[in-house]
Amino acid sequence: MSTPPKELVAETNSMLRIMLTETMLRKLETLRHFRRPLLGPTITSRNEVVTWHKNAVLNPYTMVASGSDTPLAMGSFSYSLSPLGRLRIGRYCSIAKGLSVFLPDHPTSFVTTSSAVYAPTEVNTAAALRDAGIEDFSFFAPAPERKPAPVFENDVWIGANVTMKNGITIGTGAVVAAQSIVTKSVEPYMIVGGNPARPIRRRFNDALCEGLLASEWWRYKWTEFRTLGMDQPEAFLDRLGEAVAQGSIRPYEPEPITWQTVKALALE
Repeated sequence: MSTPPKELVAETNSMLRIMLTETMLRKLETLRHFRRPLLGPTITSRNEVVTWHKNAVLNPYTMVASGSDTPLAMGSFSYSLSPLGRLRIGRYCSIAKGLSVFLPDHPTSFVTTSSAVYAPTEVNTAAALRDAGIEDFSFFAPAPERKPAPVFENDVWIGANVTMKNGITIGTGAVVAAQSIVTKSVEPYMIVGGNPARPIRRRFNDALCEGLLASEWWRYKWTEFRTLGMDQPEAFLDRLGEAVAQGSIRPYEPEPITWQTVKALALE
């Protein structure tokens, strides 16, 4: 009889490497964290191995593409059909396929833009150094500043095949049109598109946008405000305010899904 695949493949001080067997996928579902194959709604597994960072903070009711590394943060009721790497994503976000993030900039002010002048650990550069008998790396210029990955606030919708620059923030309620290249931060409730992405319009008038932001409606579980008229934003705000004042709706504050929990499931 064959031995089942080992689901905890590796562990370091900063991350786990988890094999997504069908059994492990089922275990993650008990935490209400889902992995969706790109070709259909049914659960499948090719025993892909993914990274789960130990500083990652995920909430229940999240879904990412099968085979994608776990993001550093993902709020409830968000999903992504793109690999996420080290992104931070708020609640109620929708990310289509094909999202990519620029690699770090190369130095345009040096004699050459080649990473050979600042990344001696790249395999091809390291090989050239060894072949030349060079051990002193002190002459290398400092690497360009590595900016943090993009941050998505709440209720962000990213269309298909979008490319983004590092170090930017996509504000709450913003929409990025498909095929866009985003090089600057996007204001809350702004729709942007193009190459480079430019503002098209706000989703609502300024007063309504400010009201939605002030309400922090994303702190609540949608199954509890589903009857408040989500297709009527102005009325929704009034009804939500009443519900909060009456104490009939409270912020949804679930226990986060921790790496310790994931590790325990992998070892079961």
